[in-house]
Amino acid sequence: MNKEILALLLVSLVVLVSGCTMPFGGGGEEQATPGPGTKGVVIESFTSDIDYIVGDGTQKIDLKLTARNIGSEIAKDIKVRGQRLSWSGFLTEKDCATELEPPNPEINKEGQICVVTWEDLTVPEVKKVQDYTATAILSYDYKTTATSNAYVIKNWKLQAMKEAGETIPRTEPTVNSDAPVQLEFRFSEDPLIAKEDGNRTVAGTLIIRKVGTGNLEYDKTARRYKIDSIKIEDPSISGITIDSGTCSGVVNMRGDREGECNFKVNIDGSKLPSDIVKVPLKAIANYTFVVGKDLILTVHPKLE
Repeated sequence: MNKEILALLLVSLVVLVSGCTMPFGGGGEEQATPGPGTKGVVIESFTSDIDYIVGDGTQKIDLKLTARNIGSEIAKDIKVRGQRLSWSGFLTEKDCATELEPPNPEINKEGQICVVTWEDLTVPEVKKVQDYTATAILSYDYKTTATSNAYVIKNWKLQAMKEAGETIPRTEPTVNSDAPVQLEFRFSEDPLIAKEDGNRTVAGTLIIRKVGTGNLEYDKTARRYKIDSIKIEDPSISGITIDSGTCSGVVNMRGDREGECNFKVNIDGSKLPSDIVKVPLKAIANYTFVVGKDLILTVHPKLE
């Protein structure tokens, strides 16, 4: 028993000296990193320059907002507007930056930041302690780049592979850039089947999901949240063309959560370069994304 206690004390001493913590969790010292596809521009801070605010009708305060691009795309046209707080000078729209570069982990470079300030806001007179809520709304233009690989197989080749028990290639999972919107390629059949000497058309769907915290831009006319534009690139492979269909313009979302557009893959089996063709897929979605942050301002009455 004494040996077991001594061993436990020695382990504890090593942990204490090395500064390491045991992997039991709950320490709260390390912040979680946002997962793939959830990143964009975030509001890092929204603060007042005064901690103890006195509402005597003469005190002035400054509010400051700092935002950073933590995604993998360039953010453009970053604007901030104030809401809810009716103090003169706050309910205005301000330019935060024309562009914000994304981080570059290869050179240990963080994403660019922009700062907005509201200066010399006059605090109203109060007779008792009162809380005011200031809301900062930040909007920015962003994009999501999604890639995948689909496979086109001539019908005779597909049957031969099945009979031989060979592995049949399927559409690969869609890979998205780090952004608050994710895309996913889906097809009505997998793999895509080609006639030996004829034409076929295979229907495809591009699923669009909002995964970031915030909202897509709301189209007041259509009364829908929207994606500004979708573009599917042509793979430039002999015998294969893509008809963009509805994946070529504005796409309305269902309840700011999900939407889709439809496209077609036209296959001319007589022109395919081989019996099995790997088809690179690439789609780009452009949209405006909106995030917000509240700041509670506690105002105290003047001491008599």
